[in-house]
Amino acid sequence: MWSGLRSLRSDGGNVLQRELNAYTVVSVLVTASFLFIFIFLPLSYLASKTSIESIYDAIFGKYSWIFIDSLLFSFKQAIISATISIVAGGFVAYASLRVSRRLSEALRILSFVAFMMPSTVVATSFYATYGIRGIPLGKGFWGIISAHVFYNAPLAYIYVYSALSTMSRELVESLEFYAMRNKLKYYYTLLRMILPAVVSSWTLAFVYCFTSFAIPLTLGGPKYWTLEVYIYYTTRILNNYGLGAFMALLQVLIVGTVLFLIRKYERAAPSGAAELRRDFRFIWAPILYLIYELLPLLSLVFHAFYDPFSRSFTLRALSILSDPIVLRAGLNTLYFALLATLISLIIGTIASMNIHSMRISYSSLLTSSVVLGLGLYALYSDRIPTWILIPIAHALVALPLASTNLYVGRSRIPQEINEMCRLYNVRGVRYYLDVYIPLVFESFLTAIMFSIVVSIGEFGATYMLYQRSYETLSVLVYRLTSARRLLEASLISTLIVLLSSLLSLGILKVRRGDYRIEV
Repeated sequence: MWSGLRSLRSDGGNVLQRELNAYTVVSVLVTASFLFIFIFLPLSYLASKTSIESIYDAIFGKYSWIFIDSLLFSFKQAIISATISIVAGGFVAYASLRVSRRLSEALRILSFVAFMMPSTVVATSFYATYGIRGIPLGKGFWGIISAHVFYNAPLAYIYVYSALSTMSRELVESLEFYAMRNKLKYYYTLLRMILPAVVSSWTLAFVYCFTSFAIPLTLGGPKYWTLEVYIYYTTRILNNYGLGAFMALLQVLIVGTVLFLIRKYERAAPSGAAELRRDFRFIWAPILYLIYELLPLLSLVFHAFYDPFSRSFTLRALSILSDPIVLRAGLNTLYFALLATLISLIIGTIASMNIHSMRISYSSLLTSSVVLGLGLYALYSDRIPTWILIPIAHALVALPLASTNLYVGRSRIPQEINEMCRLYNVRGVRYYLDVYIPLVFESFLTAIMFSIVVSIGEFGATYMLYQRSYETLSVLVYRLTSARRLLEASLISTLIVLLSSLLSLGILKVRRGDYRIEV
């Protein structure tokens, strides 16, 4: 009997291995084909548009001064923004742990919600809070820096908090005992312990700032052009695709190099539950962080009913909610979000079947949303309708988040359950409906909400692809802010903030306190 059972288990294991190999091949082929069609083919088409003449014009020709200035400014603002973000977010994470565990948990929630905010909304909030009052934090160079810090300080907070709170209790106690003798060496040793988290968060912050589009476009003006803004200007305004394609490929090369280097510093988080020694003298740092993150968002609500030019309160902005343009933008946003979510779920589910296809799905991280939109527009604008291209672009941006969350959920299914399903011939549609979906339902729900949040806030690719009839709420907010219609822009931004916050809190609720940005 036992030999027969072992034989059956061995045969089942062989069948399982063959099916797993087949699934691996299929998932890799489908994921790679989708990304090849909508990322690598457009990038190859852009490369074919690049010529020696366009490269010469960019570096030495009549456009050289704009190209060099925008490239240097992109590096400058990204380095400064990332550095300030890491110092501020990392110190606040340390300070909050020194003050109270509950306070640090509350700031984690705030950090996650702030990180998921749409870029056009953040740009509008900083202009409304500081820019119209002549404060440098709301426009120009420091406006760009401060808005980027709003995004990336929460990213640093999440990374550094995770690194500090997962240190072993014994290690933290020995460090704090050592701190009684030498404070400088204590902080130096602590920094070395969390260095992988610091480097990873700084690198991601640099990439986000380097490829930022909506914030420099809204707050910078013509004096502070980044490479993203210049790519848009040369392709959609000057119609010079050779020059724009060269800059797009250069940006892909820079981003790809930086993301490759980040792998050198990634480490698995150790298991632990460290508790830092309480010291309420650090309370000022969490308070300032709380004010900095909440003030611009609360200012949107205030400026939705306060006209800064007439200096009076008014309900005039409410009339825009019945405007056909706003209603159409809302319907477009809903349609694009639902279709993009469907696409990202289908491809993300296929990509989550194994680690290889999931890593292939990260390919969309190599391109910024503007470069992605440019490639899709250049190659497919005459072949695929805009109402399909925009959701595809949104799905590509959301795909790394969707596939990672689905892969994490799939990896938590016990191997014994899969073996039993194959043993009792539970496969195909029945397996997915009766076994797979119930077990990974939370991951599916998280992937859906991530995809919707990303689609609602996506601006760069949408702005490169959209026509007036396909305007979204994020594009509408930018147009209203640029026209200095601050009442209407603040009101629509407030609605987007509420929707984005609810979805972000829903993600945290489903993930049960897992605040990591898993990309």
